[in-house]
Amino acid sequence: MKKRIATNSMIATAKRCRKKFVWRYVEGIVRARGAKAPRFGDLYHRLVKRLLTRGLDVDFDIVVNLWRVEVVESAVCHADQVRQKFGFEDDGIVAKAEEDCAAIAREATALAAHYRDSVLRPEAGRWETLWAEQRFSVPLTDRKDRRHKTWRLDGKWDAVLRDRDTGRVVIRDFKTTTRSPLGFAELTELDTQPISYMYAGLYLRTLTEEIEGAPTRREFQKGKAVDIGDDAPYWPADVARPSCFELDIIRKKVPVEPPLLKSGKLSKK
Repeated sequence: MKKRIATNSMIATAKRCRKKFVWRYVEGIVRARGAKAPRFGDLYHRLVKRLLTRGLDVDFDIVVNLWRVEVVESAVCHADQVRQKFGFEDDGIVAKAEEDCAAIAREATALAAHYRDSVLRPEAGRWETLWAEQRFSVPLTDRKDRRHKTWRLDGKWDAVLRDRDTGRVVIRDFKTTTRSPLGFAELTELDTQPISYMYAGLYLRTLTEEIEGAPTRREFQKGKAVDIGDDAPYWPADVARPSCFELDIIRKKVPVEPPLLKSGKLSKK
């Protein structure tokens, strides 16, 4: 039976605009895109993951270099497509990607270092990282808690952390924005992400309770097998249910003056 995948983006789109949902997820109509945009958030998430999994004194250069290679390779592929389709070379695609990478890398590493020193270091020793940038896939359930045979919810947790003192487990998501934290909080007030991500954690923990002799986190890491079908990741028997969803809102550098449009007017962004 063919699986159908639902994501938080899909659910949020359906809530905000049904027509866009049909165009994007039913008809498959998407906006034409070129090379992969060297997104600030993508690099920032990678840097935070390295801090959470490798310690607070790691070097960012490895992450930045790998990210830059991916972005530039994507730009090269896009330039080749332009050449094959239109018959002319466009060296500006790759040059622009390299220029954007350099600027974003400087800002993202500075912000990640600030987050490390202002948030992670003061909390050092308190939180244990259970997962970082961890993908999950769980069946959707109806109101009677019956598991759907085809529809699944897919997503990725930025971080799942456990308080070493109390054992409390939280799902933490990292957001970068140019808005003020208050304005961003208002924008995401009705977002479905906290609900869907908490649902995935609670579902996996409930699944663990149904497995007789379910392994602990240490036993699972040592290779003790457990059959959980297509569900991932496995939620260890000695890890409590997630208690809350937290947002770490990081404000990016905001220009003093908004950019100038071709019309001569100032951008509203």
